[in-house]
Amino acid sequence: MKKMTRSEVVASYESGNRNFRGVNLRLVDLSGANLAGADLTGADLTESDLRWVNLTGANLTRAKVRWVRLIEADLAGANLTGADLIESDLRWVNLTRANLTKVDLYATALTGAHRLPTDSQILGWALTEDGTLKRAS
Repeated sequence: MKKMTRSEVVASYESGNRNFRGVNLRLVDLSGANLAGADLTGADLTESDLRWVNLTGANLTRAKVRWVRLIEADLAGANLTGADLIESDLRWVNLTRANLTKVDLYATALTGAHRLPTDSQILGWALTEDGTLKRAS
């Protein structure tokens, strides 16, 4: 798994590259970055800072997004199929048309999230009073 820094990701994206499949972005501060349409399939974003990032239409299938701050991020139309979002912070995130099939949202904060999927799309999860998703019993 190739390790990349913020400057490498931004420069690569700005040069037209959208393929970041399987890259290691652990602990990388990408806050405010534009990664619309990026392919982050299987990428490791554990403990990264993704506040205010633009991930519209991005592919995050099977990505590791544990303990990540996605506050006010734009994930409209993003594919998060099978992504691991355990204990991530998705407060005020835009999830319009996002695909959350088989995503792991255990203890994920979703307070104020925009356009939450329907209950059928998060079957097996319960939204608590503090905006955190817990596995339904």
